[in-house]
Amino acid sequence: TKNTVSANTTIKTGMEIVFGNYPIDAQGTIAPITWYVLDIKDGNAMLMSKYCIDAQKYNFGLDATTWETCSLRKWLNADFLNKASTSTEQAGIQVTTNLNEGNSQYLVPGGFETRDQIFLLSFSEAHRYLQPRDNTVKATRYAEENGAESVSENGSVWWWLRSPGCEANKACMVYPGVKQISNFGSNAYYVGGIRPVLWVSLNSI
Repeated sequence: TKNTVSANTTIKTGMEIVFGNYPIDAQGTIAPITWYVLDIKDGNAMLMSKYCIDAQKYNFGLDATTWETCSLRKWLNADFLNKASTSTEQAGIQVTTNLNEGNSQYLVPGGFETRDQIFLLSFSEAHRYLQPRDNTVKATRYAEENGAESVSENGSVWWWLRSPGCEANKACMVYPGVKQISNFGSNAYYVGGIRPVLWVSLNSI
């Protein structure tokens, strides 16, 4: 596969790799997930999916929420994890302690730290890791069927971050285009695109 690594390749940031499998269309066809390598540290690689591979609400209902308590976190670390990876692959996925920053502009707290196998980028991580390539992010047909919303002429979609938006029932998101990272955010009960993030042992890739 173009731009993916073979077994004897040294994995570096910026590369595309495949790890795990997930549905890609309305018929449920299973295919390998393509990830960008965002960072490498202590024998582990930080990965984020190249595409929006599903779509979910950040949280069900209108109540205030944080990353710790939202329904999306629960879904990622249970349903998605088990659907996207085998038990062998899961053994290589690291448990990450996430310090969940608040929204400094709108003074909305981010909640307690969490321990996650699968998570989303925070607002500050998005500023640190996103590249010009992330100005246009497409969704798989499966994600489109589940509600990923195209918001530009070239079919790019918006997608969730884990940090709070301007109110406690909103979350930050990434919108296609140059000024893409929004800390105003979107209502948590809206369906947005999902680009999962994880840390995985290099030996498992």
